[in-house]
Amino acid sequence: MSRRHNDQGNTPSRDEAVVEWFRRSLISLGLPNPDSFACLAQPGEVDVAVGGTVLRDFVVWMEHHAIRQWTVDVRKKLRNDFCSSVEQYLSDLDCPAMYRMCRDG
Repeated sequence: MSRRHNDQGNTPSRDEAVVEWFRRSLISLGLPNPDSFACLAQPGEVDVAVGGTVLRDFVVWMEHHAIRQWTVDVRKKLRNDFCSSVEQYLSDLDCPAMYRMCRDG
């Protein structure tokens, strides 16, 4: 079984392979415009000030379309007050505590 090659005909690096896997996963989930998702951009291409909004929109989209941990009424808290509710949301998903930090700003 041979590995796929990147646009230059080379075997992709581990980072390129992970990004490609993640991009394909987002496409499979039906995420609108997955190639514009911030983590798939090259360094320097992402406006850091927009990063929190991109993360919030992604988490809200995933909860609404794929995860469905919370009821529709409770999901509104994620969209309307993300930083106040994301800690509880991640806890409800049994996300390890080391990943459960939301910072304003």
